[in-house]
Amino acid sequence: MPDDVITNTTVVENQRVTLACPVRGTPRPQVTWYRKDSPVVGHRVTSEGSLVLEQATANDTSQYRCVAVNAAGNVSHTVDLMVLGTHSLTHYSRCLHSTLSTLYPVNTRQQMYA
Repeated sequence: MPDDVITNTTVVENQRVTLACPVRGTPRPQVTWYRKDSPVVGHRVTSEGSLVLEQATANDTSQYRCVAVNAAGNVSHTVDLMVLGTHSLTHYSRCLHSTLSTLYPVNTRQQMYA
């Protein structure tokens, strides 16, 4: 596996996400994806071995692992996927706003008339 392969991915709920399994070999490796330790079902694997989740949901948040196998051996790659639901985004936004307001208090009256 190349060193620059993404190992953590965060997306917003209902977005399409593609998890790469960049392998190559002769003969072409057979790629199988696992969520935790169970084979992934209900999602598409491309001819290049990437896993595609058409509309990710918060329930898809997990650790995924691709395993590529051919006559030469096997190799695996792990990706941590976080899917932020609308509730998570609202909570995150409120926390961020609260933190920024505490760190950088702004006098809106002065800002408006400055």
